[in-house]
Amino acid sequence: MLDLPLPQSPKTPIVIGRTAASAVEEPDKEATRYRQLLTLYYLLKAGFQTEHRDNGNISDVLRLAHLLTGVKFTTLQNSDIYKKYVKIPDHKAGVQLLADLQYIRPYFTNLHLDSAVALIDEDIRQHTQRIRK
Repeated sequence: MLDLPLPQSPKTPIVIGRTAASAVEEPDKEATRYRQLLTLYYLLKAGFQTEHRDNGNISDVLRLAHLLTGVKFTTLQNSDIYKKYVKIPDHKAGVQLLADLQYIRPYFTNLHLDSAVALIDEDIRQHTQRIRK
């Protein structure tokens, strides 16, 4: 008979150096739900030529968004994700939208997703012009 050590309980803290870290990861407060949805929008648009306004396929896109964000899907009408995604990229405007676009851009740049970077750059250019007017 082979004696194997029992796995640690998920609630058992893992000791790293002198600090104890929980097995649960902390959420990134800068990666807001809107920024997650904006990232999904550009990923689908640049990588798969899928835009919810073009093909009328918003319910399928929203189901995917709920899966990726970990938010339970109930109905489209009651979904905060729906309310944000249906207006993307114009759910926000002005300086806040520019900050969100500039936040997500490096993720696409680091992966060399040039078509997505080009779309983001174009939206940054357009929104910068709107702010200046």
